[in-house]
Amino acid sequence: RRGAYVFYATALIQAQKYQDAVKVGDKAVAVVSMGFDDGSGSNAAYFVRGQARADAGDLNGADQDLEKAEKFEHDALNGPAGQDLHGPYSKTLKWELMFHAQVLAALGNKDAAVKKSDEASKL
Repeated sequence: RRGAYVFYATALIQAQKYQDAVKVGDKAVAVVSMGFDDGSGSNAAYFVRGQARADAGDLNGADQDLEKAEKFEHDALNGPAGQDLHGPYSKTLKWELMFHAQVLAALGNKDAAVKKSDEASKL
């Protein structure tokens, strides 16, 4: 179910229906909170909701979700699947860090934005 919510929220973001995407993102995160997901899947739920929140103008909420998404992706990289999927997971994390840096810059937190950008450049 989490995957379906992530894909649906992504489609809503692409259709510029950001508030609806946030609501669907909430459902994806609710599935994650049930404990039936892996790091990369949990990352996807929090990232899509963070992206929707950013697009809807809730930059503080986006910042919180993006932090959680990055933690889950780091966990996925360090988990059993991370060895085989290091390339794709690293690419995903790099893109997410760069997006998060933009959110932080928009919040006026330039130092944190630079730190995220620096972390992304090392991947």
